Amino acid sequence: MITPPSAPLPPIGVTFATDPYSGAKVTVRQDLVLACEHTNHDLSIQFADGTRLAKLPGQGINWQVECEGYAAVLQKDVFMVVDLGQGVLTYNLEDKSICLDFGDGSHMLVRDSKVVYGPPTLECPSRAVTVAMETAADAYAMHQEMNKKHQKWAKVQSDHTAAMQLHAVAVEEAKEAQNDFDAL
Repeated sequence: MITPPSAPLPPIGVTFATDPYSGAKVTVRQDLVLACEHTNHDLSIQFADGTRLAKLPGQGINWQVECEGYAAVLQKDVFMVVDLGQGVLTYNLEDKSICLDFGDGSHMLVRDSKVVYGPPTLECPSRAVTVAMETAADAYAMHQEMNKKHQKWAKVQSDHTAAMQLHAVAVEEAKEAQNDFDAL
């Protein structure tokens, strides 16, 4: 990683004020950056281009970024949420799943390379999709377990067939030996 040498920046004018009613501390910079820190530790920053950053621990929001013409993004607890205008995309940071809620009420869940879709005609598409994903995972686990049991059974059956064939050969050899003995 290449780091350019540091250069001193010219000083910039800053004004500080405290709202007497709410106790919020307001900072305004000469370059039109406005920062407001509330008494509950919520922090909002607005830049001259309209970009807004926020840290809202009172609402459980770790951070939030909004800018006109771009999708709003926020992180709340273990979820990263993107407002796409026609729907909301939610990324779960723990289980790495992606949830997409469409504007028409339908819902899609992507987890572990599996995709489940819930149409808007369902009573609760998001819950239906989650249950379907869990049911599919349970069914897959049961399928794997049954497959293992089937493989064990096939091995037992194969061993039994081989033993029966050996027994049949031994019986034939015993009969031949008896016939040879009787012939003497």
